[in-house]
Amino acid sequence: MEYCEIPLEQIDFEDATFRISEELDPPLLLESIREAGLLYPAIVLLAGGRYTIVCGFRRLRALGRLGASSAPARVVESQGGDFPELFDRALWDNLSHRSLEPVETARVLYKLKHDFGMPDGVLTERYLPRLGLPAHAQSLRVQMMVHATSGDVRELFRRGRLTLASLERLSEMLPASRGAVASALGKMRLSASLQRQFFGLLRDLAAVAGTGPEQVLRDARVSAVVDDARLSPAERGEGACAMLYRLRYPRVARARERFAECRRSLGLPGTVRLTADPYFETPDLRLEFTARDAERFRRLAADVYAASRRPELDRLFEIDCI
Repeated sequence: MEYCEIPLEQIDFEDATFRISEELDPPLLLESIREAGLLYPAIVLLAGGRYTIVCGFRRLRALGRLGASSAPARVVESQGGDFPELFDRALWDNLSHRSLEPVETARVLYKLKHDFGMPDGVLTERYLPRLGLPAHAQSLRVQMMVHATSGDVRELFRRGRLTLASLERLSEMLPASRGAVASALGKMRLSASLQRQFFGLLRDLAAVAGTGPEQVLRDARVSAVVDDARLSPAERGEGACAMLYRLRYPRVARARERFAECRRSLGLPGTVRLTADPYFETPDLRLEFTARDAERFRRLAADVYAASRRPELDRLFEIDCI
């Protein structure tokens, strides 16, 4: 393997045979090379008078953006039979200094399988553990699905706005539904638990109405929350889930609202937790509080006693879903 200075104009930046990186122009790398120069030479493949990048896509692109005309690189020559070995070298080059993004991990496995003909058994036993994934066939299948995503869905997953489970649910939808749901998710921020709730409610409401999820999201009551510019993305997410729940379980939702109103009227401090049966199938209430000393216990007990004298307490025991 030869080390030399190569002209950037002879590099084929469009050839992504060995590319792993998702983001090709990270600002910090540009600043690092501007201040300290190129610390690690790239590796390129010489074929037909042009260079294909094996390792160093981002480094070489940064040099070009900084106005360089050439770059130090290690040059290899190949007839194509050792491409899997060169890709393996590119993979180790990346893993040596950073963690791969989920979409990059999926790209690695897709390339090994489809571009370089690596058997599933080798991918499962050797590469999945190397990439920090469970060594079983289902894990490999999911990674192929991740790579197949595109557009808004891919970007949401890359930015951490979608869990892998949510991505699987989206992939199972028809294209029209997938686009509408991805568009709505792009306007919200949902925790992993709220994503589970969001997809579950969408599925149930669509099944009840005999429509697709996109029709559920077009409901004026839902879209009014999703598109409310006055709310933060997190508030839109919580509001959208609450609205979907209200549409799916209207009687339970009304009972919860009545319970919350009566509970507020009791005047209990926030440290005292008063909860009901989740679906109001029984009149039972649960009361909890924590006290770090006897004096605190007495004050909270007094607050509970005062609340027990209020007529609103009787109404809490009368709430049901009818």
